[in-house]
Amino acid sequence: MPKKVTVYVPYQTLATTTITERYDNLKAGFRRAAQLYPGIIRTDKVGFMGHSFGGGASFNIASEFFNTDGWGVNGRFIYALAEWYSYFAEDSVLSSYPDNTKVLIEVFADDNTNDHRMAIDVFNHLNVASSEKDYILVSSSTVNGYNYQAVHNMPNTSAAFDALDYYAYYRFIDALADYSFNGNTDGKNVALGHGSSAQATMPGIMTPLQSYANPSPAHPQDFYEFPCSSSENPRIDYCTTASIDMVNTEEITLYPNPVNDVLNINTLSPTVDVNIYNNIGQKVSHYNLKQNSAAINMQGLPQGIYLVEVNDSTHKVIRN
Repeated sequence: MPKKVTVYVPYQTLATTTITERYDNLKAGFRRAAQLYPGIIRTDKVGFMGHSFGGGASFNIASEFFNTDGWGVNGRFIYALAEWYSYFAEDSVLSSYPDNTKVLIEVFADDNTNDHRMAIDVFNHLNVASSEKDYILVSSSTVNGYNYQAVHNMPNTSAAFDALDYYAYYRFIDALADYSFNGNTDGKNVALGHGSSAQATMPGIMTPLQSYANPSPAHPQDFYEFPCSSSENPRIDYCTTASIDMVNTEEITLYPNPVNDVLNINTLSPTVDVNIYNNIGQKVSHYNLKQNSAAINMQGLPQGIYLVEVNDSTHKVIRN
């Protein structure tokens, strides 16, 4: 596989610098790297990745490089994690991305720094096709006394590189680049899998990742240090719309649906009681699990429509 080159430009956080100066510094750094190392940096295949400050900035920066500088004609992506406020990201910018742009937006369930509503707002206003963008929620897990923390500073939450860092972070950048630059559909199934087993499955009993086509925030705005409705947010007008201000109180999630092999179930209840019925009402499977997540193997069931009863709620699931 061709080598991938990473260019890191720090985001200036000094109070003496303006937002415009910070963004200009980022752009200057990327352009300078391309000028200094034309032999190893191919600007026809380019992705922009940012976390927090950088996550918010990545959408304006990518738009300028993709549209003004012509970068990424043979492959483009944006990977934004736990994003802060997005400046100079008017609707005209968010609707300006070329057709070959791929986007992955990722948030962390226990991040109390940046309001998820900022990520949801941007995700909802992108002109990128639904098949070429995804929104992932990463949850914390405790396994044998070890805490995998889905908080703001992930993947730097532990002294050691761990499974959460790899499965919810590093493998996605590799998969997204492989799909964007090389057209590898296996990479798409991981990075933009929309709840596929390849995307959502975590090792052991770690909480599976969750993909949303219509995401909603997990917490009210006062949970966050930087809420969407802050006067600092240039897109504050989008923070109180019903589409992004409704807190997700759904106690049960099932994915992927349709399912090929493994159906993942998450619930707030400490016990999962699962009954599966076929389309003529026959019970074909039963599980009683003393945990709030489950991976149900559906491979032994014929293709068709099933009713999956989880505790006291019923969900229609299609088995491909």
